[in-house]
Amino acid sequence: MKNEMVYCKICGKEFKALTLGHLKIHGTDLKAYRKECGESETQTNTGRTHFKKGHLSWNTRRPFSEETRQRISNSLKGRIVWNKGKNLSNHHREKLSKAHGGRKMPEEVRRKISETLKGKKLTEERKTKISESLKGRKLSEEWISKIRKSWFRKDNIPWNKGKNISEKTKKKISESLKGGAWVNDEYRNKMRAITKRKWRTEDFREKFFEGMKKSTAIVPNKLETKMIKIMEKNNFPFSFVGNGNFWINGGGTSYNPDFIHNDKTQRKIIEIFGDYWHNKEDHKKRDAERIKTYKEKGFGVLVIWENQIKTATEEVTTKINKFLENDIQK
Repeated sequence: MKNEMVYCKICGKEFKALTLGHLKIHGTDLKAYRKECGESETQTNTGRTHFKKGHLSWNTRRPFSEETRQRISNSLKGRIVWNKGKNLSNHHREKLSKAHGGRKMPEEVRRKISETLKGKKLTEERKTKISESLKGRKLSEEWISKIRKSWFRKDNIPWNKGKNISEKTKKKISESLKGGAWVNDEYRNKMRAITKRKWRTEDFREKFFEGMKKSTAIVPNKLETKMIKIMEKNNFPFSFVGNGNFWINGGGTSYNPDFIHNDKTQRKIIEIFGDYWHNKEDHKKRDAERIKTYKEKGFGVLVIWENQIKTATEEVTTKINKFLENDIQK
């Protein structure tokens, strides 16, 4: 039977394992010790097993008393970490990454770490270092997927919900967003693709409209208010629904018309277009898609422009009367 104890060839003391800490007392390390003293069967292989798969440290799952924990804590205070200030090579970083890959931290450990960090404020120096280390870093697709799943959970609450942000922090956020340099064509295309994918699902549309109604009280603008007065004066059977009360789904999105016929069997819509915005190229394309969707769903559409409401009220009244007489406005 082999002797379970090992001994130091420098001082002759016996140990269960010859550690780097003991060798440090003699002013040497494992490499120099092996070169000078050689190895034998009774010597430790310290350093060779630490990063092997399945290797367990001597204190794994060993419960420490509070007294022992306190002693360990006191002994570590003021100690400088061995790798502080060292620039690790990419090869070394890769080895460390592989050695720790797949390890899952127990929930109890996570909870303890969380409790110790609560209320602690990072120094400005520390914040700057973290910021510099994250600049230019690209997240992997796997990590992005994990973030998406956690962000859009039904019960997920943002970390900053209910927190009072100081004016200084608000100013910093504002300054960082000015100019929109971080928004490029690639980012815009990604956001468009994500939004289109979401709008295809009925569940998302319902949640969006419900949330919008709760969070905002949409009231008619000046142009729509004038149109409402024209409707009331002439007893036209149309109701204002541009406040989000009525939506038409199609083409992977949803549209909210301005006015709809009170008789659902008539299926007639009136849209009010502002002269400035609805004459822009991007608005023209969206308006064309909007009207196309309405017609595909079986609705007749009448478009009334801002200048007509302001300068030709009688012309608007005539248009609406003709629209009511016809089955579909082409």
